[in-house]
Amino acid sequence: MTVNFDARTAGSPPADPALAAALTADPDGLHIGQARAHCELLMRAHPQLGLTSMAAWRNLLTQPGITLWAESGYQVLPQELLEEITDPRYRRFGWRTPDLRDEGVAFTTAAFQ
Repeated sequence: MTVNFDARTAGSPPADPALAAALTADPDGLHIGQARAHCELLMRAHPQLGLTSMAAWRNLLTQPGITLWAESGYQVLPQELLEEITDPRYRRFGWRTPDLRDEGVAFTTAAFQ
């Protein structure tokens, strides 16, 4: 079973116009990544938005007005999702070869289906 996570804007959008547009272009929001049972969460890199590092994602995910959602409809707190992404205890069997790693976190530039 997989779970996709998305970021949405719930208040004033970020100052960066491209990022603001990306957060609202899809009703589900901007894709953060996907978790599979017993596997590490694979982050979605968005090179055109500068979201290719944990520092960039951490900055976005902790901004006021940004909410995080699991595809099944429940809201996730930023600190909880960031812990799951970065804590080595959650890095079990990788399910896909990442395009890059940052802070030990796997990233892919491919769109998820």
